[in-house]
Amino acid sequence: MDFDLKAIERKWQKEWQDSCLFEPFVEKKKEAFYIQVAYPYPSGAMHIGHARTYTVTDIVAKYNMLKGKNVLMPMGWHVSGTPVIASVEALEKNDPKTVKKFTEIFHIPAKDLEELKTPEFYVDYMVNKAEYGYKAGFKRLGFGIDWRRELKTIDPQYKKFIEWQYKKLYEKGFIRKGKYPVRYCPHDDSPVGDHDLLEGEGVGFQEFTLLKFKMDNGQFVVAATLRPETVFGQTNLWLAPKVEYAIIKVGDEEWIGSNEFFEKLKEQKKGIEKIGTIKGSELVGKMVLAPGIERKIPILPSFFCDTGTGTGIVTSVPSDAPIDYVALLDLQKDKDLIKKFGLSEKMILGIKVIPIIKTKEFGDKAAVEIVKRLGIKNQFDSKLEGAKKEVYKTGFHKGVMNENCGKFAGMPVNKAKELVKKELIEQGKADVFFELEGKVVCRCGTECVVRVLEDQWFVSYSDPKWKEQSKKTLEGMSIVPELFRTQYNNVFDWLEDKPCTRSKGLGTEFPWQKGKIIEPLGDSTIYMAYFTVSHLIKRIEAQKLSEEVFDFIFLGKGNIEKISKENGIEKELLEEMRSEFNYWYPLAFNVSAIELIPNHMSFSIFQHTAIFPPEKRQLGTINLGMLVLEGKKMSSSKGNVVLINDLCEQIGADFVRFFLMNSVEPWEEMDWKPKEIEKGVSKLKSFIGEIAQLAVESKDSEKLEPEKLQGEEAWLYHRFNSRVNAFIDHMERIELRSAAQQISFLLAKDLQWFNIRKKRDNKPLYLYITKNFVKCLAPFMPHISEEIWRNLLGNKRSVFLEKLPEKKEIDCKIELAEEFIKRAFLDLKEIKKIIGKEKLQKAVFYTASEWKWNVLKKIKKLERPDFKEAIKTAMTDLSVKEKGKAAIPVIKFLNDRLIEFKEIEKINELKVLESAKEFFEKEFNCSVFFFNEEKAEFDPQKKASKALPFKPAIYVE
Repeated sequence: MDFDLKAIERKWQKEWQDSCLFEPFVEKKKEAFYIQVAYPYPSGAMHIGHARTYTVTDIVAKYNMLKGKNVLMPMGWHVSGTPVIASVEALEKNDPKTVKKFTEIFHIPAKDLEELKTPEFYVDYMVNKAEYGYKAGFKRLGFGIDWRRELKTIDPQYKKFIEWQYKKLYEKGFIRKGKYPVRYCPHDDSPVGDHDLLEGEGVGFQEFTLLKFKMDNGQFVVAATLRPETVFGQTNLWLAPKVEYAIIKVGDEEWIGSNEFFEKLKEQKKGIEKIGTIKGSELVGKMVLAPGIERKIPILPSFFCDTGTGTGIVTSVPSDAPIDYVALLDLQKDKDLIKKFGLSEKMILGIKVIPIIKTKEFGDKAAVEIVKRLGIKNQFDSKLEGAKKEVYKTGFHKGVMNENCGKFAGMPVNKAKELVKKELIEQGKADVFFELEGKVVCRCGTECVVRVLEDQWFVSYSDPKWKEQSKKTLEGMSIVPELFRTQYNNVFDWLEDKPCTRSKGLGTEFPWQKGKIIEPLGDSTIYMAYFTVSHLIKRIEAQKLSEEVFDFIFLGKGNIEKISKENGIEKELLEEMRSEFNYWYPLAFNVSAIELIPNHMSFSIFQHTAIFPPEKRQLGTINLGMLVLEGKKMSSSKGNVVLINDLCEQIGADFVRFFLMNSVEPWEEMDWKPKEIEKGVSKLKSFIGEIAQLAVESKDSEKLEPEKLQGEEAWLYHRFNSRVNAFIDHMERIELRSAAQQISFLLAKDLQWFNIRKKRDNKPLYLYITKNFVKCLAPFMPHISEEIWRNLLGNKRSVFLEKLPEKKEIDCKIELAEEFIKRAFLDLKEIKKIIGKEKLQKAVFYTASEWKWNVLKKIKKLERPDFKEAIKTAMTDLSVKEKGKAAIPVIKFLNDRLIEFKEIEKINELKVLESAKEFFEKEFNCSVFFFNEEKAEFDPQKKASKALPFKPAIYVE
């Protein structure tokens, strides 16, 4: 059965809107479930990467609705900061690149660009009129959003809320002044945002640790590193012998680094000066005291030091830096170079790799291992850059510091990094230096640098008491997936003060300094609380929203009579807003991308902890992976995108939703491959068409009586319930890919097998399956599910007002029996194919002896496959022991499949096969016989002894 996808999408979206299906109200007898996904910046077209994030959230929301909960999923628009202004200014100037992006990529008609030339009109157009915009995409995908609560972060009422938020933080002592690095144009003498740039939009900066290596004359050779935790593996310094380095006066110290480093450093440190120069060749061979390990190491010549990056001097850690390891090998082989610089050959050859970090993937010498794997030949090999990224990524996320790392031994690398850096800085052995991650060019044509500004306002996330309290909040939260809890904890440990103001852009005015606005990240931390009342607070003029009003709504403080009178707000409205907040909060899940754990996601937990009592802090986070297109990162500016409108036109909204979930779990990186998706859509359409046909055929049937089912029908009933049970388990863990598989392709295989086994004539059974299947499918494919539920099955109210089936007891032996028949059938089919016979005359099955089942019974107690232990354990059974060496192949077979066989219970295999005799003879059109191997009356090729548990031996003629 085929569906007119566009027609049913329009029909049910209108029905949902007209019936206010997804506009919940307070029902105190009903459990509240509030889920919030990071609201988007409506600056362009919605592509599949965006869609995946929001579809995950919508599926979780709809699933909980089907569990009988009162579900809230609101949406707003984050327009704070400079992107709107940057786009408006570019359009005002008719910038060709911007015009092309808006017309060709975002599909905005050229005539509409005039509407985008003021910030207010730009935001309104992109939210409400853009055909390819987010709002249009959300509606196209059938999201259950409560649009009554829609907000923009520049709404006057919302600004008052953000102002209140920061005043609460200030009262707690969490707002202070300090220094902060920014992208800066030396020519214009001004900080730059993305809107100010010709090149480098989105480029941030990295924080390097400057390591100070003391020479005998008191000067410091300075090396910049992104990996301060690796100091324990230092063996030498690298520099370029032909380069003239600067001698820089920094306070009472003299530092040596590249001239380019000096030019950048003077933007970040006041009062420094260049007092001389020194050639790299003059430094080669000198010994310096290495910070962190307090031992002397040599300065050696290299060909890879880039004077434009860091200080132009590199500290060498050959255990974990492939370039260092290869450069060391090159030098050790180059006796002429050693001689040229008067180096000691014995010293050079004596430099050994010092292991400091251990990972499962690379052991304790990652650089050595990856150089060997990739066959990297020398320091000019193009494979080195990829090797460096792989080693760093693995070490940082999965590595553990080893015994050579002193008190940091046993600590995760991503935690040790910040602690080592902090200790070195406190000891005066290191400093901080900021470097742009790429080239940034101002519109004036000047290349930008990083400058550190004074008197910057901060949120003091470094406050130890606040960290401790936030960790307690985290302990009580559900982190999806749980494996990211460690990352949250590590972020909390190293999180430093973050700036909270900027000079240009849209947003909320900073309360304590005119001309400043609150940083965009700062107004997206507790906005979830505002959504609980956003539909009501719109009725109130912004100037009436005093601190006392918000204190009452969100904290329950103050006298309502007094607040109502002094602010001119109806008492009933204040009570209603307080009731809404109390009902919906705490937030069940905050949903966003994994890369936002170090900022938005963690900031949200901190600020909830600072402002709200424990019972009103968020309960969990869902952390989502990236989506790439054919292995490449998507980019609107480069045209490497698949837009949601186009994709929905091609395959339908429900299939877009489903296949955004189908290949990996939400927190894993997904690679969208159109050709593979196309194949999957075809298969899924066929399966859903079959389900729809079953709905039509069975909708008027009687109620199912499960206890009367027998044979294959009993199997299908239990197998379906087993799928539903697994579906529920996966959904509870937000394993959406696994859940979707259970009620789609895996269930399709079950029905396919059942269609081979038996004529389809039990309508009550099919009605039972169809109704419950549709309920499970609905979160993933809402339009098709609603169509089947209401139009084909004839139900009067939405499927989302129904409840999911409950988990049921499963008779495992019924499932196992049918699975045994299926495997035997497929084995015989494969044998027939291999021998190339069109028709068989006879097929004989031999089932395994009792002693072989005894082997399985014994080794199932093992935690994991272990051949030696399996032999030892199995031989404790006398029936096995007496078989001697003949038992070894059986033990090996079962041990190799221990994980699979742990779930298998003993069944009467002979009886099960005999019950399917008619089926086998019909399917293969031959005589079929069954024997237990110990009573095989017919065994011309001695096949019986080959029988194994759950795998009968087979003879054919």
